[in-house]
Amino acid sequence: MLPLKTLPKILKHSNSASLSSSASTSRLTLNNHRSVSQLSQQQQDDGTSSLASSVDSEEKALKEQLAVLEEQKFLVEQMRDGAKNGRRFDEVGALMQSLSDLDKEIGKVQGDLNDFEKRNGLI
Repeated sequence: MLPLKTLPKILKHSNSASLSSSASTSRLTLNNHRSVSQLSQQQQDDGTSSLASSVDSEEKALKEQLAVLEEQKFLVEQMRDGAKNGRRFDEVGALMQSLSDLDKEIGKVQGDLNDFEKRNGLI
């Protein structure tokens, strides 16, 4: 731990060091800008690979969404069964409605996934 008396000395020292490093920082920024422009040119050349990666990411997103919905359905089914066993019939009705909504959403996502696979020749 530093005493508070040394803090102004440290700050003064860091300010003088930061002024001398600002010139080198501007050179690094210029070099980074050149590297970024070269990288973007390379990425334009690799357009087909970026298209393939976007297709993969879209398929992955649909499959993840489907997995989440199926997990939710499983959990709601368990809650419904618990409510039935506990004879809490008001909860059973609400959980049945939730299951119906989840089934509709799962069907929609499965349809989207099937359409996606047909469009991209994966089936």
